[in-house]
Amino acid sequence: NLGSPFDVTVSSDGKNVYAVAYSSFSIVYWDRDSATGALSNQVNLIDSTNLNQAYSVTVSPDGKSVYAVAKNSDSIVYWDRDSATGALTNQVNLIDSINLIAAYSVVVTPDGKNVYAVAVNSDSIVYWDRDSTTGALTNQVNLIDSTNLDAVKGVAVSPDGKNVYAVAYTSR
Repeated sequence: NLGSPFDVTVSSDGKNVYAVAYSSFSIVYWDRDSATGALSNQVNLIDSTNLNQAYSVTVSPDGKSVYAVAKNSDSIVYWDRDSATGALTNQVNLIDSINLIAAYSVVVTPDGKNVYAVAVNSDSIVYWDRDSTTGALTNQVNLIDSTNLDAVKGVAVSPDGKNVYAVAYTSR
């Protein structure tokens, strides 16, 4: 269930660790002992349709939501996160076979108001407004630039949330 793990993150409260696995089409999570860092109670969520080659995972700063992107699913997938247990429920799949072709990386802004993803084969940065109560994503905006975002693979947001940075494999 952890075939070819590709990304890992720790929840902001430090209670859980989440990883996505590329070849097992899954997100895997554990409880984390805050004193020792030891992991226990592994849970595997497998979805060969929506997590096909999952590449990136992140937890919202408020700890209410977990977001992942999957390269072969052209999707962003998200769940509600139980803050007491870390359990993931209410999976939502947003598939966009134009703007999220080979989705590769995902990040939530520090204020939790937006989610950004990049897609290698779409040469795009895609972002959504994030509902701070439900974690739902709305108002998708697509920025496509085959010159400056050619094979874009990474995205980051500055701590103050004022800037978004992306790296592209073949752009110059």
